[in-house]
Amino acid sequence: MRRYWILAAAMGIELLLGFQYTWGIFDRALQEDHGFSASSTQAVLAAQLVVFSVTFLAAGWVLHHFGPRITTLVGGLCYGSSLLIGGTFGRNPHALFWGTGVLFGLGLAFTYISCMVTVVKWFPRYKGVATGLIVAFYGIGSFVLAGAARWLLSRGLSAFGVLNVFGVTAIAGICLLALVLCDPPGVAAATRRARFPRGVLKTGHFWALAVGYFTGTCAGLSIVGSIERIGRTLGTPELWLAAAVMVFALGNTVGRVAWGIFTDVIGTRGAATLSLLSQSACITAMIFFGHIGPAFLLLALFIGFNFGANFVLYVSDVSKTFGPDRVGSVYALVNLGYIASGFLGPPSSGLSFDRWGSYVPSMYGAAALTFAGALTFLALHRSVPPEDIKAF
Repeated sequence: MRRYWILAAAMGIELLLGFQYTWGIFDRALQEDHGFSASSTQAVLAAQLVVFSVTFLAAGWVLHHFGPRITTLVGGLCYGSSLLIGGTFGRNPHALFWGTGVLFGLGLAFTYISCMVTVVKWFPRYKGVATGLIVAFYGIGSFVLAGAARWLLSRGLSAFGVLNVFGVTAIAGICLLALVLCDPPGVAAATRRARFPRGVLKTGHFWALAVGYFTGTCAGLSIVGSIERIGRTLGTPELWLAAAVMVFALGNTVGRVAWGIFTDVIGTRGAATLSLLSQSACITAMIFFGHIGPAFLLLALFIGFNFGANFVLYVSDVSKTFGPDRVGSVYALVNLGYIASGFLGPPSSGLSFDRWGSYVPSMYGAAALTFAGALTFLALHRSVPPEDIKAF
């Protein structure tokens, strides 16, 4: 029974971590109501992504040595404080960048990996289901928080006021739920003995995961951070723009569950290739049909759906191929692709708009990137027998 309480606590924490994918709402509010440039608002999202990826390896080490409770408490305090800093001092772009950008990414990494790895340990026979639930509730969190942010803004609260509300809620909720988390009896010591598998960086399998993850996340991030303004520049009627972020979040949530099922049915190779090709087609279609309101929302839904694949396919593959104890090491290296995604994805859309007054150039780039990623993944990915992976 205890493991179900831990699962429930982890899912509750993940709900509170979904702020990142609501940034499209704040992007628009900061630009239109407070005079921020597109590049400066997207730099905040880029900082979140880059720091998250860089910190992931360190967060895995802390988790394995100090356990999930302390790791989650540290992450929750950093995460919530980052939102409070943005709400209190965020009118200064530098404070917003270092608070809601840099500190946010650090807190997210510690909290996210702690919940995911802990739940997988408590459900060793259902690794795929456990992973899918955690990443799905992270997606649900983005949907819930997007709705809450839009409601608060409609009630006259500024973007900075919303950040303060979210910050207080995150600190209280995450720190309380973190007290429930712990490792299963006898697992902690075994986890600390797990080492990085020898020779993994020389395998095409690893590089297929790295390329697929990078191209998929980079393309998705170039859309999510500016999705409302993308619709506006494409000529989408204003009536349809209001739901764009929530529709993307809904697709992201459903996709995390659906792609987890797909990978069990057709394998990671087929599922990842399909998700990348589909993403390329959807982004291209949005360029040509995004001016039609229903088509824009439908394509936003499917772009979110395909984006969700990145957060279940690759971690599930690592868990199955290399073992759940190595998620904190092998998957952390795959997740470093988020650094490049953070540097290239959101800033590319901001730069595209600032320079040409349109997001179409960056959208063409994202579509080409995912198409190339699908072909590369298909060529490199091979199953790796567990006996060929040896630890130091």
